[in-house]
Amino acid sequence: MRKTIFSLILLSFLSVSTVFADINSEPSFLWKDMGEPSVEEKAYDVIERMKDEIENDPENYTKYEEIAIFYDYIGFHEKAIEALKMAIKYYPEDEIDKDVLYGNLAREYIILKRLDEAKIAIDKALELNPANIINNMHLVQYCLMKNQYKEAALAMKKESDLGSEEDTYFNWYRYAFFDLKIDSSKLVDTFKYAVELDPESHDARRTFATAIRGDFGKLEKNFSEIMAEYEKALSCKPNHIATHICIADTYMFMAIKTKNDDYNKNALEWFNKACSINPEDEKLLYAMATFYRYTERYDEAILKLEKAMSLDFKDEEYIKESLSKVYNNKAYSLYEKGEDLDKGLELIDKAITLRPNNGVILSTKAEILYKMGKFEEAYIYIKRGIALEPDHPEIKQDFEMIEKAMKGRPGQ
Repeated sequence: MRKTIFSLILLSFLSVSTVFADINSEPSFLWKDMGEPSVEEKAYDVIERMKDEIENDPENYTKYEEIAIFYDYIGFHEKAIEALKMAIKYYPEDEIDKDVLYGNLAREYIILKRLDEAKIAIDKALELNPANIINNMHLVQYCLMKNQYKEAALAMKKESDLGSEEDTYFNWYRYAFFDLKIDSSKLVDTFKYAVELDPESHDARRTFATAIRGDFGKLEKNFSEIMAEYEKALSCKPNHIATHICIADTYMFMAIKTKNDDYNKNALEWFNKACSINPEDEKLLYAMATFYRYTERYDEAILKLEKAMSLDFKDEEYIKESLSKVYNNKAYSLYEKGEDLDKGLELIDKAITLRPNNGVILSTKAEILYKMGKFEEAYIYIKRGIALEPDHPEIKQDFEMIEKAMKGRPGQ
């Protein structure tokens, strides 16, 4: 099949987090009647048993807490709210941690986008415990969803001060940009204010630069400002690898935008600077592989991703996904050139091992086999590919080509 499509979102190294769940009137797993019970089915069974326990002990707040957790897990958010309200009602006056109940209640309201009710719960939670990081995160989420950007920046500053993690501002930028799809100009204003509040924070400055970069249409116009902000971030923390990656990525984006390969040379220089700090950093290996994939230096991309795989990182799946695509692209490049097809077959088999149900990868193997004159094997793989992606125009084209070759053989 064709080379897998290069993605600017992938390049930006900003993964998407799923925050909102659908409101289900009945869990889909109850529609099935086959096989072993799923985790969801087991959770539903627990809920049914806990209802009996609550009936026998209706003022036991812990039971309401527990059943709320299971309701949340299977997507019954309205039911979770009811259970949490009952837990709050019966919660002992002398017990601590009541703020957690209000925080969980706020979370359910946020999922359902009932924001006014969420704010009441958030305020109560923070009144009980101003230092609860999770409840402060609910406040950030609420402010962003209500377009209260200055208030969001203030809450981010508080979260950063509480020390929840190193990339507080950057993670909120990812959420706001990808999940909430907030306009780039509003995010620039938000994180400009964050920098004013927290001028010594490398995280705030890196995020501000990335927010400016988020408007790809104005990349050339804003390039100098973006780089100046990244440099300020580095002045706060000189050996911060993620900032080095951001700078390298920005040069790469400029190469894409301007078609000027000199920017790719600048990108590689910054990647190499990051390598001098820690050549085994997971994000760095992935980012460099993405750069090499974009510049069609597949052998180098493979080396980086295989290195990442050997280090057994916790986020292994996205590395596997990228590696399968690079194996595919390298194999397809050999197919296009009509050279070293045995090597191409070896690479595509590695890709299939990583992603056995990817129609594009299966069709690449079919094309290589076709070029090697192994029509029957090619037919097997292209049938699998088109079964997985019946509407993919290029897979359909390959299927017709290979089927025609099969029909043209003696005895067919």
